[in-house]
Amino acid sequence: MTQRTDGPTRNFSAGEDLDANLLLKLDGSGDAILCDAGETPIGSNEYSVQQGATVAVELNNAPGTRILTLSGTGAALADVYPANDGKVSTTQSASEPPYGQLLQSGADGEYVEVLPYLGMKPGA
Repeated sequence: MTQRTDGPTRNFSAGEDLDANLLLKLDGSGDAILCDAGETPIGSNEYSVQQGATVAVELNNAPGTRILTLSGTGAALADVYPANDGKVSTTQSASEPPYGQLLQSGADGEYVEVLPYLGMKPGA
């Protein structure tokens, strides 16, 4: 079945237990799972859900900033990249473009505000 999403979020089935504020990707079945380093996320989730439940994914092209979980430490205005287990990191793991920019400093495991680049880093 083909569908069109006209809003900032889309519902998917959770392919695994998902904590809140993590980057997600789709698995081969179309279920939302955690995005890892070097992979391309489709968006992020605001709430924790159990495997098999419906998860609302805030799509990458949605307006506004995101609250995400930081892996390691990061200074305000640093670029962030997808990291393992759905987190973001200031360390680039491959040649992927940055996901966005930290709008605040943070430590490992903290929630931080991120401004997504939407596929285009300003000035690049």
